[in-house]
Amino acid sequence: MTPFISVLSFQTSVCSGENLAGGLLAVSNNKIFFKTSDFKLKIAEMICGQPYKTTVTNILSLIQSHIDKPMAETPKVFSAEYVKYLNKYSNGVLQFSDPKQVATEIDEALFENLFLQFTGDKSVN
Repeated sequence: MTPFISVLSFQTSVCSGENLAGGLLAVSNNKIFFKTSDFKLKIAEMICGQPYKTTVTNILSLIQSHIDKPMAETPKVFSAEYVKYLNKYSNGVLQFSDPKQVATEIDEALFENLFLQFTGDKSVN
């Protein structure tokens, strides 16, 4: 499997298409890395309200549960093809960028560096 990343964005305005880069998904060597920014989620909540945060948190929890407790369909859910599908057809509060191939295997240190670069969030979760 070719390693890839996808930036997760919290859509804060349907009308203007505004969003905040709020997380990162990376798949490398059958390992799934996933992290979101609590800081960016708080900003999105300030803009959109508590119901928005609840919806996003529920979606993020579902994604994390697939990682924590893999099921038969987990490899398909975290494939580049499925992330491309999500990028194209997801119209909700959580957006996925088109998966971008990475030229090297991704480890924890590289993932943290990429997370910082894409979200700007230096806080420790």
